Amino acid sequence: MKTNLTDIFVVAYLMMNIFACGTSSESESETSWTLEVVDSIQVAHLGEMMLLDISPNEDYFLTADYQKNSYFLVDPSGEIIQEYNKSGDQPDSFGFAFSEMSFWGDTSVFVIGSKGLKWYDLSGNEIKII
Repeated sequence: MKTNLTDIFVVAYLMMNIFACGTSSESESETSWTLEVVDSIQVAHLGEMMLLDISPNEDYFLTADYQKNSYFLVDPSGEIIQEYNKSGDQPDSFGFAFSEMSFWGDTSVFVIGSKGLKWYDLSGNEIKII
């Protein structure tokens, strides 16, 4: 099964149009809908994947599968470059995440966890803790 990140955008687009239809003038008798896929990627992942962040240089996407307690670094072609599974009691883990993992510049990711503020490089190595 492939998770298509476009689904998130399509649902948001449809919701915006549904709520916008109620505010249109009464003189319009019909509403014409057009759905256009502007950009999408497919990721080979069995599970529920959500888009969290896009790197500032737009080279990577950061996604999450909360059922598996994992974050993923994905390239624009849909390939999973790195999986961050840093919950729990590993020495470099963040414990329980109090915030979403997000990009910190082009070369690292950041998360606020129960073990402190943690930065990881794109390969998954802990580079800083506060």
